Amino acid sequence: MSRFLVLHILFLDFYAMIASWSVPMSVLVQVGDIAILPCNWTTQSGMAWLLSVNNPHLQWQTPEETVFELKGSITFQGIGYEGRVAIPQDRLFEGDCSLKLREARFSDAGLYESFLITGHKRRMTRSFIKSVQLTVTDHKSIQTLLVGQDFSLSLYTSQASTVIFQASQDQEEATKWERGNAQGSEWRLEDGDRKLILPRLKRSDTGMYKVLDAEGLAISTTQLIVQEPGPDETEVRDADRDVFSKGFMVTFSTSLVSLLASSSVFLRLVL
Repeated sequence: MSRFLVLHILFLDFYAMIASWSVPMSVLVQVGDIAILPCNWTTQSGMAWLLSVNNPHLQWQTPEETVFELKGSITFQGIGYEGRVAIPQDRLFEGDCSLKLREARFSDAGLYESFLITGHKRRMTRSFIKSVQLTVTDHKSIQTLLVGQDFSLSLYTSQASTVIFQASQDQEEATKWERGNAQGSEWRLEDGDRKLILPRLKRSDTGMYKVLDAEGLAISTTQLIVQEPGPDETEVRDADRDVFSKGFMVTFSTSLVSLLASSSVFLRLVL
């Protein structure tokens, strides 16, 4: 092994060690949303002129694999990240090498590191830029609707495969919808298969709804409360008007009877 190659390996190990020393930036995203992993190579001395002279060669990786690599106009996307990762190039030469990760999955959670690669073949050098710790969480919500209304349940991601329902904690969960097996189901898909609609709610639809992925992990948990509709403003006004009218008639009738009675007594006295 040549002395140069040994030095090159030691150099790469040195940068790997620096990466392990750095404190990762924390990024929190909900499953199905877009995650932006920050990166700016201008924080590293001597990198600006390297990018301005040569085709930019940038790499994002996890401890296990390469996630994304950009070399000029050529890109590489790692297995499981196809069609979901990119470095926007409109601000690249301003120093922004942030990784845009679409439709975040639970499996995306972990440590990501970015590098600038310079040189060619054996003279290639990786300069560490930044490390980011990505956390992916589920969605939680509460909805209150009226009997007869439609219930809209977001699936958030194409990874959603099942919806289960539990009326109360002491009852068993029941499958309400399965992707690819929705025949005969009350639910209908809308918004590019990203939303489920349950029409004409009933009181018995009250309960907990969970959207699960293929691994059985909860993408979202929604507590639905279905209430009976109360009287609207028109009904209240009509009811008040009826009460007022009835009250007025009773008062008027009572007064009229009293007046007639008084008149009868007065007439007898006069006569």
